Amino acid sequence: MVTIERYRVPGPHGSTRTIRSNDREVTLPATIASKVLAVTGLDNVQPQTFHSRTPRANIK
Repeated sequence: MVTIERYRVPGPHGSTRTIRSNDREVTLPATIASKVLAVTGLDNVQPQTFHSRTPRANIK
C-alpha cells in the first residue's frame, strides 16, 4: 500500500520547501498491470526549469 507523505526538500537560494509524494514505488496487481499505462498525480512536485545564458560575443 502506498502512503502519501510530506518531505522537506531543498528549494531555491538555500531555502527548503515541503512537498507531498508517495513513500514507495507504486505496484499493481498482475491482473490489471498490463492494462495500466501510468499512475500519475501522487505528488505535487513541479519539474525544475534550468535557464542558461549564452555569453555575448565581443563586437568591436
